Amino acid sequence: MFFLLLGLLFIALKYLEVGFFAGVSWLWLLLPLGLAFVYWEVLDPFFHISKKREMRKMEERKAARVQKLKEANHPHLRKSGRK
Repeated sequence: MFFLLLGLLFIALKYLEVGFFAGVSWLWLLLPLGLAFVYWEVLDPFFHISKKREMRKMEERKAARVQKLKEANHPHLRKSGRK
């Protein structure tokens, strides 16, 4: 996502001819968009980055749900100091 936003910012600065970006070739300014494409189409599917992140979130939700059920069914297991 960072590369996509950076590429869009570079394009806007080049289009508006702001400072340094006015003289830079379009090829260099489109490089972040190419890197974003490579990440989403090659690296992410190959290493399952998004899938692992989603699985981690699901495991955390599952653990929280199990803990909540344990506390509901066994009040003496609550973390608070009251008994």
